[in-house]
Amino acid sequence: MSTDVPTSSSDSMISRSSKSSIRSFLRSGGIKTYQNNSLLGANFAFDLYQSQSKFSAFGTTLHHIAVKLSSQTDCLSPVTVDILIDLIKDKMQGLLSKEKESLTNSNLINVEDLEAPVDDFMCPHCRELLYKPVTLLCGHSFCQLCLKSPDRPMTVCNVCNVTITEKQRTTYGNNVVLTAVFESWHKVEWKGRALTCEGIALLQNREYEKCIKKLTDAIELVPQSHSAYLNRAKAKFFLKQYESALKDATCAAIAAHKSPEAYFVKGEILVHLDYTEEALFYFTTCLILDPSREDAEKRTHDIVTNMITPHYKSSSPPLSNKRPHSGQS
Repeated sequence: MSTDVPTSSSDSMISRSSKSSIRSFLRSGGIKTYQNNSLLGANFAFDLYQSQSKFSAFGTTLHHIAVKLSSQTDCLSPVTVDILIDLIKDKMQGLLSKEKESLTNSNLINVEDLEAPVDDFMCPHCRELLYKPVTLLCGHSFCQLCLKSPDRPMTVCNVCNVTITEKQRTTYGNNVVLTAVFESWHKVEWKGRALTCEGIALLQNREYEKCIKKLTDAIELVPQSHSAYLNRAKAKFFLKQYESALKDATCAAIAAHKSPEAYFVKGEILVHLDYTEEALFYFTTCLILDPSREDAEKRTHDIVTNMITPHYKSSSPPLSNKRPHSGQS
């Protein structure tokens, strides 16, 4: 996500009723919309299961660790923060694996939905229908937009880990045979992908209102398109429509539960809504999925630093009125 984001301190000030609605959405939002789609429903259940069990634990865990660290030194160093972040990531990886196994052994979701393999018509990178496919020397095909993404162009094949050269990204043309097949066999989804790409271009040009309209049209054609939801969330974010952006980012994370970008964008939105612990969860998840994400690493470092700094002056647990009991709205 671009670093050109709103930074006004007033951006995160929202009404009590708005915060109540956000809490409700974080706990149960959107599931009725997706209950007819098994994949979205399964991913929503997994995302929701993670969220409910993790947010409240972050503050307590950080408090106890910070108290121990502060008893050994008077000042908070970057090295201390890095060690703490590593501990958080290790703990999260173990818990997520344990919970996923628990869900697998239950009747809540179908694990085959969560681990759906990439089929012959799906881009291995974005996991949507190949649009304007480009076939590389290694024999694997990707969407043209995925290869040439302005933010993060591909450098390695997702399938075989072969390096993708600048020449391959910039000079290789579309595979006309695959293009003809996909456009003919998947007309509706192809149209939806075309609208999504047009919307992304509008997003790059900062034409946010037009972008939202284009991506809304794409979602009407392809309701499960995580890239359409994700980029619409970004457009709404830049327009400071944070609550609506949060819903779209959640949809993107549901439909693409292994997408680092979806978790990062959701974290950015939560920061602006003043939900720091929730944001930390999603930034850390982004880092677990893609350790090379320097932006997520910086956000995580900043949040952890701000959360534990007070413990070097006091060992009392921080009080928060942002985390209601499960019975509250």
